[in-house]
Amino acid sequence: MFQLLDAPPADRVDQMTHALLRSADARNHAKGARFARWRTGAACLLALASAGCQNLDAGWPDTVNKPSRSSREVAMNLQWQNHRLSELVSAMGEPRMILRIPGGGNPPGFAVIYGTDPVTGCIDAFAMYYGFDPTVRQYLCR
Repeated sequence: MFQLLDAPPADRVDQMTHALLRSADARNHAKGARFARWRTGAACLLALASAGCQNLDAGWPDTVNKPSRSSREVAMNLQWQNHRLSELVSAMGEPRMILRIPGGGNPPGFAVIYGTDPVTGCIDAFAMYYGFDPTVRQYLCR
């Protein structure tokens, strides 16, 4: 039933041992390469994360202490809605532009454009109703 096998020759044992050692070296080399890739990736991720956490001054305007455009729009609408154009001109001076609204608008009117507000960066624009002394319908921050 069982047959005893002779031991392999010594040179065959040396070949098998050498082959096993080579495959072990290859596996260890592959593991080392995977670890090196992982280590490089981790270093890149750490560098990006630490750079993202820094407080960099990009030269952007300070928006924390600056009134917002929407707050200016609300304040100007409260101040100027339903006031006459003559009052607006006496307070803010002559407008830079007077524009027709295509199709006349609904209700019919025109737009009065002033300069840029230095604090918020808004281009002051007023939508007006037609009339003997036109009336401010709405202020728009553009």
